[in-house]
Amino acid sequence: MLRNLWMLIPEEAYILLLVGIGVATVIGIFSPVQAGGLVLMVCLIALATPFLDPLIDMLPDWAVGLLCLCFVIALIGILFGRRVRENVISMILFSLIAFPFKVIGRLIGIGRRLR
Repeated sequence: MLRNLWMLIPEEAYILLLVGIGVATVIGIFSPVQAGGLVLMVCLIALATPFLDPLIDMLPDWAVGLLCLCFVIALIGILFGRRVRENVISMILFSLIAFPFKVIGRLIGIGRRLR
């Protein structure tokens, strides 16, 4: 189940991923700080998988979904910076708050169309 959190990358591809991060840093796509964060994340996932896999398997589906969302937000923060991460979080929260009002508005709008 933890492999789902790491976007279904097989364990054999971790070395290739680390080399790709290094090449992207040399070319200038990532700053050294961003590359360090990504390398640290790859190493932690590789080392923690045997210990955390049974624990994540016991979690309910909604908790795994929240964990995946937190992982994606952390990855966005590492890749693009703090301000982009804050904008993503604010967009997600706004969508969650506005959703019930949109549903109610559409239901009321459907009632007007039927008359």
